[in-house]
Amino acid sequence: MESIKDDLPTAMTMAAFAGVSFYIGAELNVSLFLFFKRRRGLYFWSCALASWGIITQSLFIILADFEIWKDLKGSITFIYLSWLLMVVPQSWVLYSRLYLLMQHDNTLRWVKAGLIFTSIVFGITTIPLGILTVCVPSLHPHVQTNSHTTYNTIQTLLANACIHSKR
Repeated sequence: MESIKDDLPTAMTMAAFAGVSFYIGAELNVSLFLFFKRRRGLYFWSCALASWGIITQSLFIILADFEIWKDLKGSITFIYLSWLLMVVPQSWVLYSRLYLLMQHDNTLRWVKAGLIFTSIVFGITTIPLGILTVCVPSLHPHVQTNSHTTYNTIQTLLANACIHSKR
């Protein structure tokens, strides 16, 4: 595999986007901790976790792609963990403000149950599947691509089925 360090335009673009994500994450953290008097509740901590996920995701990808972190299994593991830290709390941020739009407690309970289910089932199972797909060299590339594509298709179909079943 060719090193990203040899491709200057791509490396500069990656560094620029990493800088933007660092700035967004830092700005969100500063805003959260300055403007919130009570640092508790689902909204505050979901925003904080998501912003830390933005920062760590960018950091781990830069370290792995520029070969500063040479251990593939360790870097991929932390990239997927930071992905989990970035993606799952964003859903909970949206849920924490959903009661402002919806007054039906029964519907809110179903949404919460669906979020808990998808956070656990899809969030946590994505990590080992992604690590195995990237780190196990014995898997044939065709098997790697098909397993990842199949899993993404299952996620999309189940999410769409849940969304459309409540209409």
